[in-house]
Amino acid sequence: MNTSSGRVLEDYSNLLEKYASEQGIIKLVQLEAPTQIISKRISFPILANHKNIFSDIKISFDYIYWELGTGNYKALIPYLNVEVFANSLDKLEELLQSSLLIEFNRKKRFKEFERFLCIQSFKGFHTILLNKSIELPNLSKNESTTSKDAYYNKILLSPRHPDFELYHMEEELEELLSVFKENERKSIMLIGPSGSGKSALIYYFIKHKLESIKKGVCKETSASRFIRSLTDDSGWQTNLQKLSKELERDDVVLYLGHFPEYFEIGQYEGNEVSVGEALKESIQAQKFCVIAECTADEYAIFSHRYPAFASAFYNLWIPTKSDDIMKSIILSSIQELSKKLKIHIQEESITKLIRLQKRFFPYSGFPGKTIRSLEAILLGSIDLSSISEDIVLESFSQESGIPAFMLSSKENLDDGKVREYFANRLFGQREAIDTVVDTLLTVKADLSPSSKPIASLFFSGPTGVGKTEMAKAIADFMFGDEGRIIRLDMSEYNNPYSLLRLTGDVGSDKASLVSKIRQSTFAVVLFDEIEKAHPDFYDLLLQILGEGRLTNSRGELANFCSCIIIMTSNLGARESFKSPPGIARETGNSKEVGNRYETIISEYFRPELYNRIDRIVVFSSLGEKERELIVKREIQEMQKRSGFIEKNLQLEYDNALVQHFSNRAVDTRYGARQVKRVLQDELLLPLSYEINRFSGQGEYEVDLRVEDDSEIKVKVKKLNSIENQKLEKNSKSVLDKVTSKRRQLNEILNGKHYIEFFNNFKMDQAKAEKLKKIKRNKSKQADSFPWDDFRKREEFIKNYEKCESEVYDLERLCFDSRLNVEKPGEDLFALFNDWEKSLYSLCLDYYIYHNREKYLQIVIYAEASMAVSLFKYYISMHRAIKENYPNYKFNLNTYQIKEIQEENREIYICNKIYPEALQSYSKDSADFDAEKAFFVLEFEGEGAGLFWEGEAGKFSIQTKNKKSFAYIGIEKLENFYSTDCTNICTSIKKKYSE
Repeated sequence: MNTSSGRVLEDYSNLLEKYASEQGIIKLVQLEAPTQIISKRISFPILANHKNIFSDIKISFDYIYWELGTGNYKALIPYLNVEVFANSLDKLEELLQSSLLIEFNRKKRFKEFERFLCIQSFKGFHTILLNKSIELPNLSKNESTTSKDAYYNKILLSPRHPDFELYHMEEELEELLSVFKENERKSIMLIGPSGSGKSALIYYFIKHKLESIKKGVCKETSASRFIRSLTDDSGWQTNLQKLSKELERDDVVLYLGHFPEYFEIGQYEGNEVSVGEALKESIQAQKFCVIAECTADEYAIFSHRYPAFASAFYNLWIPTKSDDIMKSIILSSIQELSKKLKIHIQEESITKLIRLQKRFFPYSGFPGKTIRSLEAILLGSIDLSSISEDIVLESFSQESGIPAFMLSSKENLDDGKVREYFANRLFGQREAIDTVVDTLLTVKADLSPSSKPIASLFFSGPTGVGKTEMAKAIADFMFGDEGRIIRLDMSEYNNPYSLLRLTGDVGSDKASLVSKIRQSTFAVVLFDEIEKAHPDFYDLLLQILGEGRLTNSRGELANFCSCIIIMTSNLGARESFKSPPGIARETGNSKEVGNRYETIISEYFRPELYNRIDRIVVFSSLGEKERELIVKREIQEMQKRSGFIEKNLQLEYDNALVQHFSNRAVDTRYGARQVKRVLQDELLLPLSYEINRFSGQGEYEVDLRVEDDSEIKVKVKKLNSIENQKLEKNSKSVLDKVTSKRRQLNEILNGKHYIEFFNNFKMDQAKAEKLKKIKRNKSKQADSFPWDDFRKREEFIKNYEKCESEVYDLERLCFDSRLNVEKPGEDLFALFNDWEKSLYSLCLDYYIYHNREKYLQIVIYAEASMAVSLFKYYISMHRAIKENYPNYKFNLNTYQIKEIQEENREIYICNKIYPEALQSYSKDSADFDAEKAFFVLEFEGEGAGLFWEGEAGKFSIQTKNKKSFAYIGIEKLENFYSTDCTNICTSIKKKYSE
């Protein structure tokens, strides 16, 4: 305790320096030491609030400031970690005052001001400068220049200078010019929606204006290129320091593009500093000029997190243009392409497209989005002479899934047919259907408010009455696919932390609502059992229903204006079942019941939330008629289960059985779920017991009857006619194979690889149609088009579509024959075999088209005895496939790799095993120098990977005595026997041991 303050300071300085160097605290070790640090004190007034502050007071904070060497100053209040940047000392203190006010408001420090009273007696503080040792490379002048040029070319590019023309952006260009003329090193942030013209303004400025006011060079980069190049040879922090010095020396104007991306790269374990934060010092000190861009939401988050950093930029806002100006910009922008393709764009079609996109994408950048959409329509309509409103509607309908009749003012919507559509999907619920149809008619008439979701519906009623089914029906009607539903079980979001998962602020961003909406723009969003959500969720819902948008912590915006919001709840259901003692409760969906639901819902939710919901849709309890319809539907669905099909069960029942189950499921609290529960307990279980008494193949007749005592009697009779036996042979076993192959084909057609192949073909198809007209004039572009490859890809797609159509027909034929609907006139086995051969040939050709390798090797590494067993197993598999598939024409070469220790290193020698030795090959006949062994099977011929690529991986094999491991590797080498196997074997051994 008697140690002097100077000694304490010295000891602390040494410890801090050691800790910073060992732990790699980038913020400390990267800072350049200023030449002079000055300490001062600033007073900050706190006004009385009559809560915890009863009179005006002033508190003081010590701060330091220093000159950055460019006529600019930086100040830091260490106790609050508040820093500011200014170009004069007067401005510095003014910014400190405003930053203190922001700090106290943002972090609610006025409530805890007492904790700052203790520091009022502090008498200044000491500053510690950390020593850094930097190893300077000894480069000659030529080497330094070469290194710098290579570094420049690797990280930075010259601006692309695309042919962007500016339309109605003269004021923004003039403002940009004035900023550069006043201070050439002042960094600039362009703020506006995506597609509003930020990039066009920058490229035009660089190409046409920059050289006239600045002699320095201009460079361009992106976040991905930046981090990829900076981490090539060493840590990105060191390379960034070098690059910053070179940019300062050459007086570079650096265009960074989308600035928020730089805060998402560069962080790793032990370093929380992003590339964006690392650029702060250079940008604040105006060592070089940076031009960047972001949206308004992203800038709000940036300025909130880094107020001092944000103040280093000049903010140039890109305002939204009026509809007339926007239309003029669009016409001017696409005029050149329109003339080139000789396609006239009608003005009303542009007006219609702007209106549609403003309705469904109000937060997307205009006019950029409209211009890109029109360009796509033009390129896809090269056979037309004019783009009309109908073509625009058709294109938008294909993109969104919304039927064209819902978008066009020329087509009427038959409300009777719409009601019929929903009535076919739901039993009963006439009033709920009427409410939904009325809402859709409002959407059709374009009377729904803009900048909000298409519709917001609150489904309330007992469980199991069709609320989720109605949501699916709406998705199918509005977007053409009932799978376009984003369903969220709100019971999973019943605490504040789970709400952060919902917005993507914690956990996986891919599972967040923001991410799902950004990926699937047109969809029904179903908030299921909304009353179980945490109360804070309703604040998010207010934003969704009120503004049709939601933003996460990174500033990424999800647009809900192209969505239908549906909330389901059981609120009011329990009260609707209550009735006074001795009085029977009336069933049905009366107006009184509906009013009771609405009253309970309005009392549960806050008024501002309740008033934002378009319609309350009340679902009634199921009546006797609806229950009977559900019983019939469930029995029909039951007969489609695999157990019924495999055993050829033919159900026989009468209406008395249907009425019995309907009466047993009379508890309306559970709706259709009660019907399913009764059928499960009273039909499926007794039926299962009876069926399990029979064994063997055949057809069974099941007779279901209700006895006088209301007991279900199940009688099962096996039919053994010769006709049924023939039908069994020709359909039952084939159906499973057809279904399995059909699923495999669907996996291929819905896989990422084929979808990408198909989309690329469609783009080339549009180009080909255009070039067919030009080809007559012997255009060089038409001659250079890969016509042969295009026709080959076209043939692949036609053949796959043919295979898909044929397998569905074959599956339906098998299914009909199983149900005795239609007895096939052809042999189903023969039909399936022919189809399977054609699919195999197609898949093989498709694989060879993308994979031209003629050799594929399976490398086996395992314990010696296990390796021999696997080796012989794969040889047997090869022979079996060759016998069953005539198109399987691969030669097989086999090898053993021996491992030899020589001079503390491992050497691998590859020896060929000849076919005559394979028959008697075993562990005893092989020569092993180690406990584990390598074997290789080499398949020679194009397309072997189609059969064998999936074998790769590490496997555990359980024998009687122990559990063994094996690693199977896949290689594609043209001459494996002469290849040095050391790298391959070393890699496989490493993976084996992981």
